[in-house]
Amino acid sequence: SGAASGVGGSRDQDVEIVRTPALDTLTEGDFKDLASLGSKRPTVAGMLGENDPGAVGEMRQVSPRPKSALAPPGPHDQVTTLRVRLDAGEKPLLLKMRFADTVGELARAVARHLKISTDDFELRTAFPNRSYTDVSESLEAAGLVPNATLMLRKF
Repeated sequence: SGAASGVGGSRDQDVEIVRTPALDTLTEGDFKDLASLGSKRPTVAGMLGENDPGAVGEMRQVSPRPKSALAPPGPHDQVTTLRVRLDAGEKPLLLKMRFADTVGELARAVARHLKISTDDFELRTAFPNRSYTDVSESLEAAGLVPNATLMLRKF
């Protein structure tokens, strides 16, 4: 496990990154690029040269955006980012999983990382207020794509 600061924006707190098969499909550079985009995403005005006085009144050829600023290709298209909030004072978990992975696989990844049993907790969302108990339901069918924040409630 590793920690990352500011994943997704400056107001986020540190997170624990949980190793999953989907995360392994991302290269280290891809993950850093996706996590660090935050407020550094290119703007349309900047790409069109609207802030460049020499570009006023003329159309310019716009060069392609850097690869890291584009939607990730291939296996990345079907990867969801899940944040699991724990008890107060504990770092949230960040998981990258495939849309087709199941709620059971999510629970097992969380349990393995926290070194607890899947019988010791449930995963919930605040809105909609729902508990995810059908271990065979895909993350996509459960509505946990393209990203979601869940809360871990211990029994």
